[in-house]
Amino acid sequence: ALTIYGEMSSKAKGEKAALLEKRRQQWLQQKAINTEREQAEREVRLESQTTRRSMPASPPSDTQTPHPLDSFERPSSTYSKTRDSSQAIRSEDSKVLDKLAERITSRLRDEIKEEIKREHFETAAAKEHLQEQMSRYLISEVHQHTCPICYEVMKPPIKSPMLLFPCGHTFCSECLEMHHRKSPSPTLCCPYCRAEVISKAINHSLQQLIDSFLSRQRELPLDNATVSVSSSIDRLPQKASRSEIDQGVDDFLQAWRSYKMREKILGHEIADTLKEEQVVSKKLGSAEVVYSVLKKDLGEAERKVKEAQEYLELVQQQEQSQRLKVEELCTQQHEIKQRGALLKETRDPIVKEIDKLELVLKEINPSLLDEA
Repeated sequence: ALTIYGEMSSKAKGEKAALLEKRRQQWLQQKAINTEREQAEREVRLESQTTRRSMPASPPSDTQTPHPLDSFERPSSTYSKTRDSSQAIRSEDSKVLDKLAERITSRLRDEIKEEIKREHFETAAAKEHLQEQMSRYLISEVHQHTCPICYEVMKPPIKSPMLLFPCGHTFCSECLEMHHRKSPSPTLCCPYCRAEVISKAINHSLQQLIDSFLSRQRELPLDNATVSVSSSIDRLPQKASRSEIDQGVDDFLQAWRSYKMREKILGHEIADTLKEEQVVSKKLGSAEVVYSVLKKDLGEAERKVKEAQEYLELVQQQEQSQRLKVEELCTQQHEIKQRGALLKETRDPIVKEIDKLELVLKEINPSLLDEA
């Protein structure tokens, strides 16, 4: 009921606006005609005044005595003046009409130019509107099968449309591979219905539709002037047709289905994420236990390493002290050996002399040796 009331109200407003516009155009046209007539008459008057000023003055006539019979020529002279006056009026009217015809011709020429220009813009706007409708149709057709996960056009080779069997749902190859890579299950499942995928193949019919849409989009560059005219025409109050209303309802329904499908896929992904989070939480608990044990062992090992380092430093100090002591004793031993050798060298000649003297004493008196 609200829709019907809105249509009737918009129709009444449109008819009233059209009637007012028609009356305004008639008034402007009549005003333009009157203005042009006044300007033409003004120009003719100015031209006649200019002509009179430029004509030379008639020479003065000789003073003569009027003839008695001159009075009989007055009626003919009055008729001649009246005829000249009527001819001047007709000439002035003819000039006014000529000026008016010139102005009307010029105005009609301008109006025809404006009409041709308007028809050109209307034709361009109609062509643009048709192209826009075709593009919108292709967009709606492609939008029905855009990837429900990334909402992008499935154009090959990166985002080729992949048809899943046996469920029949279609996703782009990139999102499908990403979903399979992130899924905890080793088998591939449909992101929408969770059915196990037996096989998958490229959706050639959808791919052909997408290719035609992309080629059409490349062939239809937008013109700024046409877009501005089309935008100004679209802003005019127009009554929506039943087909446009149905198209709008279909667009809302398609958008609702697309968002519903997207919401379901995201729900499945959230469930998979929660399961994956639970698995990761269990692994995290085990890893934390192992980490605490390793941390404890690391502390014990560091303590033992510290004790060993201290013992090593102590042993190194003792070894260094003992090495210095050994070096010192070696030096003393060498000095003692040198002194002993020197004493031996000093003693040997004395021993030889004693032996010689003993031999001499034995030769002289052996008893002397016994007494000594």
